[in-house]
Amino acid sequence: MIQGARVPPAQAFLPATDITSPIPAASASVGGCPWLPVPVRSCPQPALNCPQTARVTLLTLNTTTATTRLRKATIADVPRVQKLVNFFADRNEMLHKSLNELYENLRDFTVAEEDGEILACAAVHVTWDDLAELKSVAVSPNAQGRGLGKQIVNRCLDEARELGLGRVFALTYKPEFFERHGFRVIDRNMLPHKVWGECIKCHKFPNCNEVAMMCHLGRRAEPGA
Repeated sequence: MIQGARVPPAQAFLPATDITSPIPAASASVGGCPWLPVPVRSCPQPALNCPQTARVTLLTLNTTTATTRLRKATIADVPRVQKLVNFFADRNEMLHKSLNELYENLRDFTVAEEDGEILACAAVHVTWDDLAELKSVAVSPNAQGRGLGKQIVNRCLDEARELGLGRVFALTYKPEFFERHGFRVIDRNMLPHKVWGECIKCHKFPNCNEVAMMCHLGRRAEPGA
């Protein structure tokens, strides 16, 4: 709403569908638009079917936006998940995943899908009766900055809670991101030895500089993270 502008009656708002008629460029001075002192073409409320501009025909735009859906991964997602994870693995930001590993652990994965494209993924893998690992957290470079990382991590943590788990750990090169979701840095020696079974496959082992972090599921993520 523009300060000082008069609001016409509700019946003045009419849908416009015909886009063939020319739009008049009459000035909104005396004899022009009675609502605002601007040219009709510049009216900030072009949906007004004003009596003074009854011949104005408006173009109705289709502004449908894509919907991003979080869901559990399916068999068909595996090649796309591998492509996304290995993109970051090639940059030494996480471990590579073979198709065999992904198929075997498919039920661990949650994905964010939009228009048939996998934009993000993450997995929560149970390691003991009260412990799981959050792993393979990746967001497509084209989709970063939209909060998808936060959404998919929160979904995985909710899944861990539903399974009755009390703690989730992560090994990461991005501790700042995980801190915003309730994780805290811990001594790597606090983790069970079986966790390192996957690390042995990494070319950086044993000189890895990943940070070990733990989230106690009663801790909430920071608002707006």
